This record gives sequence, structure tokens and C-alpha cells, in this order.
Amino acid sequence: LVNAFTCDVTRVAGFLMGFSGSHHNGMFGLRASTNNNSWHDNVAHISRTNDSITVGSERMTTRAAFIKFDKLFADQIAYLAHSLAAIPEGDGTMLDNTLIYWGVESGTNHNHSPRDMQYLLIGGERLGIQTGQFLEFPSTQSAHKLHTSVLHAFGYMAPGFGIEPSCGPLAGVVG
Repeated sequence: LVNAFTCDVTRVAGFLMGFSGSHHNGMFGLRASTNNNSWHDNVAHISRTNDSITVGSERMTTRAAFIKFDKLFADQIAYLAHSLAAIPEGDGTMLDNTLIYWGVESGTNHNHSPRDMQYLLIGGERLGIQTGQFLEFPSTQSAHKLHTSVLHAFGYMAPGFGIEPSCGPLAGVVG
């Protein structure tokens, strides 16, 4: 991705590590759900418990397994961000002109509603993204508001997103 951005082959890319139903067969010794030993069935949906699962050769709680998977994914995102930040571009770096938009389609309660999801926006300062902050709201917010904000950062002033066509942007994301 960094090489493609550097030579301007593209400035838009997807970096998919899976989806909610991904079983990540073989990763950390987990197999398909038919063996009742998969990421999705035994980690993602019950990782708020202290149930036990074997990951590789190590026995751990499903919560610890979820953290192990999350760290693997976070390490990949961090590597990408550091690589982009190391390339000078204009008055800043390539990361300043790029938005890494990392999230999953399930919230802290492990459902697939567009509410209660966590996203991490990295970079994008030159796009108008307000950086260096943690946004916390008094009530859950629709992810569609965040998606609308990102559209605004890219110059498309949509009133909403997806099934919420008039939800408006999320306060505090774009300045």
C-alpha cells in the first residue's frame, strides 16, 4: 500500500483482515467452526467471558484470546501508520494526507448494530480530521454519523450514510 501511494498508483486502498464471520482458519491453531474451535464462534462472540480456549499450544480465557487477535491486527495497522509517517509529503508526511480508518462491524456488546462500535482514525490531519483526541459521548452514537463525517473530510457533503440517510456528521471529527 505504501509503495502504491508513494508512486501515486492509487491513494485509496482497502486493508481487509477479515469480517465478523471470518474464522481465520489456522491462525493461532484455530480451525473452522465445524471443529468448534474458531475465532468467530469461540472468541469473538464470547470474549467478554472468562471461558477457556486453546490458542496455539496455550490455554487462555476467551478475553485473552480476543486481546491476542486484536494485538495482531493492531500491530499491522501500526506498521502501516509508521511507514506512512516516515515519508515526507508537502509540509508534513504521507500520513498527514492519508486517513487510516480502522474498525470492525461489531460493538463492545458483540452485536452487529451500527451503534456502540469503536473506530480508530489515524492521520488525516490535512484532510481536516481533528487528531489527538478520544471522543466519548453521553449516549451511543451511530457509526453512520462517523462515516458521514469521513465523507465530509473527503469533500462529499452527504447528509447521512446508508440506512440513516439524514443522520448528519458526528461532532468533533472534522474541524
